[in-house]
Amino acid sequence: MDLSAQLKLDIITKVVEGEITINNAAKLLNRSRGTVERYISQYQAQGIKFVIHGNPGKIPVNKTSDELKKQFNH
Repeated sequence: MDLSAQLKLDIITKVVEGEITINNAAKLLNRSRGTVERYISQYQAQGIKFVIHGNPGKIPVNKTSDELKKQFNH
């Protein structure tokens, strides 16, 4: 888990435990209130797994192939 994911988890955990408000969490994470509310819902449904991206290690479907990049770079 990287540093930003750990920070997000720590702040959302504090919101759920009632230590800080949603508005303060939004300011700390530089996100909207709605996004923080979505994070809380995901945390309550999935636990700490909510901070991990759902598509790790997979190649994006819209990635430009290396061969095509080579053609246009030469």
